[in-house]
Amino acid sequence: MARTRLRRSVLYSLVMSCLVLGTTELLVRALAHEALQQAASPLPATQEGAPNLMGNPYLLFEMAPGDRLENGIHVTIGPMGLRGPEWSAEKPVGIRRVMAVGDSSVYGFGVEDDEVFTSRLGTALGPSVQVINAAVPGYSTYQTINLLEIRALALAPDLLLIGSIWSDNNFDSFVDADLLAAYSSFRNRRARTVSDLLRHSALFRLLDYKLRVLRQFPAERRVGWMVGRGEKIGKRRVPIQEYARNLETMVELAHESGAEVAFMVLPNREDLTRIYTSGAAWDPYRKVMRDAAARHGAPVLDLPEVFEVSGQGADVLFLDEMHPTAQGHALWAGAVEALLRERGWTDGRPIEGEPAPGPIPAYEDIYVEGAHAPPDPPPQDPSLSAQASTPVQVVGPRVEGVVLTPAGQETTPLQIDAIALGGTTATIAGSARAPAAGPFAMDLQAQAARIGFQVYLDAAGDGPSAGDPRYDLFPEGLEVPAEGLRGVVLDLSQGQRIDTFSGSATPPPASPAAPQAPSGSGPIVTDQAGTRTSPALLPAGSPGTPGERTSP
Repeated sequence: MARTRLRRSVLYSLVMSCLVLGTTELLVRALAHEALQQAASPLPATQEGAPNLMGNPYLLFEMAPGDRLENGIHVTIGPMGLRGPEWSAEKPVGIRRVMAVGDSSVYGFGVEDDEVFTSRLGTALGPSVQVINAAVPGYSTYQTINLLEIRALALAPDLLLIGSIWSDNNFDSFVDADLLAAYSSFRNRRARTVSDLLRHSALFRLLDYKLRVLRQFPAERRVGWMVGRGEKIGKRRVPIQEYARNLETMVELAHESGAEVAFMVLPNREDLTRIYTSGAAWDPYRKVMRDAAARHGAPVLDLPEVFEVSGQGADVLFLDEMHPTAQGHALWAGAVEALLRERGWTDGRPIEGEPAPGPIPAYEDIYVEGAHAPPDPPPQDPSLSAQASTPVQVVGPRVEGVVLTPAGQETTPLQIDAIALGGTTATIAGSARAPAAGPFAMDLQAQAARIGFQVYLDAAGDGPSAGDPRYDLFPEGLEVPAEGLRGVVLDLSQGQRIDTFSGSATPPPASPAAPQAPSGSGPIVTDQAGTRTSPALLPAGSPGTPGERTSP
């Protein structure tokens, strides 16, 4: 009798629990529609005009669809937030798809849509092959994994070209794993199966989104993809062992979806100029990529070698330190096409060879804080002593001055960026933080000969964010003498205010040339509001002007 009552009690409890859960499930589906949509990471909304990076708790940021200009370059972002045309969700019969992932180099920063290597490759391979560019500026392997799981693999690629390295190996003010919410909190294969079953429940999806994902969402507003942004912390965005595991995950995801993989070791300017004679900070990450390829029998396209043997110089092939020119992308596309044809992929044969399975090795990164120091450089010719033998920042001229803010913003924290002008693309030459309006000082990179400024009103004091106003000053540039500058006056009321933080170091459109200063007056400079007299061009050590405010 007691057992019967116990069984009835347990059965009653189970039935009531099922009724409660079922009722809750129905209520969640009916009343939490918007939150469930956000939990599914919907496609970003289309935005026209200026480049825009939208916040996403799974991706940190993503590209907003639309047509726009980036540094005067026409860029098309499709509905899925990927560069290029819109791709049908269902792959057409008889079509094979190649998908490339990575960051701004793979994305094609600084070149037109039809000049990016993926576009050129699609043209070369013909109408039976679609080449999809799924790279996003600033994306690490963590972000790329989430992008693949959320959207990209739904396009059913037959071949995944993995070119993720620069954002992972970058030293920055944040570490991706500390900020990024994993799209699936279950990373191993068996647990992902459990997660897939649970995600059929609206209640599970809502709780996962509210309790896990949204706890990290405020953090994504604090990050941008610009090199040089924020204080350096001596850590990689993705530590080397995590990078190795992430490459392994990307291969697993590709294989599970029916795609093969190939790896692309990306080039940079230093591969051609050989500044780093005793090894560079990205070398360990390149080794990890080659090791991952060997374990899976995947081909490796060595683009540094391709660029070097072409005989073309760094200025022909690179816009800056790491972004290829249109000529560089043409060389890149030709190399990928040659690899695919050589391996027989274009004839339907598999591109992967015999794997050499084994555990991921334990890697040591000698370039991070707390690790062993890199080896001493070999003896050099004295004439080469100016070259950097280790990857350290060369300190250049010093810039000192004062920031004047609009009324009511005198106590707002500031981020001041000096933008190196005169090249094909603009880069950050130096940065400074200021707790409020007043004096600032910064050291520039040695190569910055002409600079403009971007100043952010950083009310939260957490670095430039999506809502922080930006002011662009001196777009025509200030010449920087070898002894540096002092007395630079950054009057924000005279600058162009940019309300949407684009995530890129883009100077404002060039202003008309500044008129010559009348005899006896201070130098006249121009900004987006017009011309004004300012003591902003005084070399360090020169006499001050009456009423001039300088830093101590």
